Amino acid sequence: MLTKSKIFLFCIACVVGIGVAAAQSPAVSPKEADEAKQQAARQVAQPLNNQPVWSEIRSGQPQFTSIPGRETNVLIQSQGQTWRAARVPLATGGGFLFSFALIVLAVFYVWRGPIGMHAPPTGRLIERFNRTYRDDVLGQYMFEDLDQVTYRLRETRARRIPMTVDQGASESASARYT
Repeated sequence: MLTKSKIFLFCIACVVGIGVAAAQSPAVSPKEADEAKQQAARQVAQPLNNQPVWSEIRSGQPQFTSIPGRETNVLIQSQGQTWRAARVPLATGGGFLFSFALIVLAVFYVWRGPIGMHAPPTGRLIERFNRTYRDDVLGQYMFEDLDQVTYRLRETRARRIPMTVDQGASESASARYT
């Protein structure tokens, strides 16, 4: 059995539905109604083809935007359209230029071969910042300025090898940060 509240809710839903349907009714003027019919026919024949809408937007006629500013009433800027048109040929040309440069490098390598050494290797190696050193020195601290980095590097080097650099600067830095 229907109660009064269910009937009332049904009536409200019908009124809302009628309002939504009325809001979606076709245009009032004959010109707008004709355009709406043409667009509906185009959607049936060519789904997802919005060419008339985009032509109107790109026409340069002032449109409505809700954001105030220098570009008010501009929906699509012509510079962006120019870039979209020029992007593909530029990217294609850039790709060919990059490929040409790689081919030239490969031909040069085949022609000249690898770079030779002036003397035979001596067997000596230069140890750079290995993982242990990076973790020990740089991974543990948050540095605020370059003086702190310099101090921490000198302190770590002093533990591993004797300090031969300006001792006075190191002592003043240690006094500042300890």
